[in-house]
Amino acid sequence: GLWHRNIPQIMEMCGGNIEILAFDWPGFGRSSRVAYDLDEFQNHFPLPEEFSSSSSSSSSSSKDMNEEEGNTLPTEVLDRVHKAENYYVESLESLRKQLGLDSFVLLGHSLGGYFSSLYALRYPERVSSLILASPVGMPERPAEDTPSRLPPWVVSTFRQVWKMNISPQSFVRTAGPLGPRLVNWFCTKRFRFEGEEARQVSSYLYHTSAASPSGEYSLFDVLGPGVFAHRPLIHRLPSLCPSVPLHFIYGKHDWMDFRSGLHVTTAREGKVYRVSDSGHQMYIENDSSFNQLIAKILLNKEESIQGVYTVDADQVEGFGQAQ
Repeated sequence: GLWHRNIPQIMEMCGGNIEILAFDWPGFGRSSRVAYDLDEFQNHFPLPEEFSSSSSSSSSSSKDMNEEEGNTLPTEVLDRVHKAENYYVESLESLRKQLGLDSFVLLGHSLGGYFSSLYALRYPERVSSLILASPVGMPERPAEDTPSRLPPWVVSTFRQVWKMNISPQSFVRTAGPLGPRLVNWFCTKRFRFEGEEARQVSSYLYHTSAASPSGEYSLFDVLGPGVFAHRPLIHRLPSLCPSVPLHFIYGKHDWMDFRSGLHVTTAREGKVYRVSDSGHQMYIENDSSFNQLIAKILLNKEESIQGVYTVDADQVEGFGQAQ
């Protein structure tokens, strides 16, 4: 997939002494496209007792979570959040068991970073190190009256589209025969792929986007308009087992705010890195620096890397404010 510039290079930088297993979450990429049915997911992976709707403590647990995380979410919304999160966490745990892995370094990007965080919170004994590359769902939702950099009509339109469960992939599907050209334009302009690489990446992205919708619906269960999590990680990751090393990686021009990661590292030990000349997809846009950083983390080295710098709390004014 999109990690073709990373996996072979990282393995080489580590002297070929590591094994990298890359997987797509269920319903994404080249993984199976099961029908997105939360009740069916619960039958396959039952919720922990404290989250189960049949549990007498379910209502009080949801109320406590709302209060602890500063939420005022309806019970039915939290119920969908719990079911969606549980499905992806337990899917990874099932895969771990099938592969016979005892523990491993877990790296997740964007929504994958969100689900990886939840896995590490539930199964810390299985995660020897957690690397979160521009994870979604970190900050709190800003107040409704917080000024936006976007025109009001854009904000309103985006919210309506989100409430209608219209995903980015759906635009590719509805484009019909123009879909491949649309994706190819995106690849060449956004990521500046060229030649055969552009052709292969475009083909991959088109076919995975045009496939039957499935995992993309989880976005609308765990996130709200503005891509803010119903249960922000900024309130949850501080409780991650102290023995699990935590690393945040952001692009210099990332639309995910690195200060949320920095906020977590003031509550528990961790490091925040920013990769120059890159945004949300830093592993593509500056693959050289990103690969060196991952190898450095895996090999536990302290060497400096050109294009990567560590962010310290005392360097950032107002870092503690979730954006």
